Amino acid sequence: MGRPFRPHFDGHNTPDSGKSEVVRAANGSLNIAQLLCFHLCALQGVEQTRAETATVDADVEAAISRVLEQVEPKFAETVRRFVSLGTRRDFTYAEMLKELAQTEDGFLSFPLLEAERPDLTSGAKRFVAGHFIYAVYDKVPVARNHLLFDEAVPAPVIDDPQLSFYLQQTPKSKLLRTAGKSTASNRNRVFISYSHSDSEWLQRLRVHLKPLERENVVSIWDETKIKVGRVWRDEIREAIDSARVAILLVSASFLASDFIMDNELLPLLEAAEDDGAVIMVVILSPSRYRQTRSLEKFQAANSPEKPLSGMTFNEQEEILLKLSEAVDDALARISHGPSLEVSNASFEPGFPQALSTLRG
Repeated sequence: MGRPFRPHFDGHNTPDSGKSEVVRAANGSLNIAQLLCFHLCALQGVEQTRAETATVDADVEAAISRVLEQVEPKFAETVRRFVSLGTRRDFTYAEMLKELAQTEDGFLSFPLLEAERPDLTSGAKRFVAGHFIYAVYDKVPVARNHLLFDEAVPAPVIDDPQLSFYLQQTPKSKLLRTAGKSTASNRNRVFISYSHSDSEWLQRLRVHLKPLERENVVSIWDETKIKVGRVWRDEIREAIDSARVAILLVSASFLASDFIMDNELLPLLEAAEDDGAVIMVVILSPSRYRQTRSLEKFQAANSPEKPLSGMTFNEQEEILLKLSEAVDDALARISHGPSLEVSNASFEPGFPQALSTLRG
């Protein structure tokens, strides 16, 4: 009998090794681990066992996406009905499912949840008093096969590890959108996307944004905020879900990063189009910014012909100062009215008065 290939995982621009990602994504489920390994091998054209042992370089993120596509039809309607409970602005039940998916045993005790997430207390009480689980069962009878409710505790219970995987890997923003709920009013962060090789620029930008952070005008998020032991992919997605403004620190390294393009830029562009998130661009150094079609609709704080790397220190500081003023202005305008719809016709010095959102 032949032995299967021994996969060797290459993390490719991720903070952790691919093997660790598979272990975390499987979350103790042998079934999910098997599905991930199957797709990892299939991505490399290995679809049956062979006599020899070899290494396989594969994309863990692509395998996760394939498994998600495989299990989504099984759970999509159950999850949609659950999240749609409550009003259009009520995100309680999406938050509840995300909390449930993070438990080790798929058991979310409401008494413990009330202690850890007091913001979900009223929603949990409404769920119990209104017998909401039966509203889900009435609309989606198959939900009884994988999502249970222990009325004695009370506690929702996941009875299928594939459902835990699906909820862990699906951004909360997508859960809300498929249930017809808007996330726009829930966005209050500034998300900074950058290449690690440009970390010095990140620190200088944070200096200019610090006064806004101190005055509680804004909450700043970048990859340095990922806590040890947390699933980095989920952390990034949750940060993007709550971002009202995104700042892109563009360089050749930024545009060359598959990780940034796939895990940060695409979700940010979606947030701009769907929820009116504001995208701001800073050109750090010469790059193919003008030739990057996904970014051409956004105005930059400085012209691509005048990147920060070619400026004097004082000129650089002026651009970063104007950027911080633009962030302050954007948040002030959004808090007093609908999402911005503005021109991207000119570069700085008019940048603070011409904030850029993706035009439909």
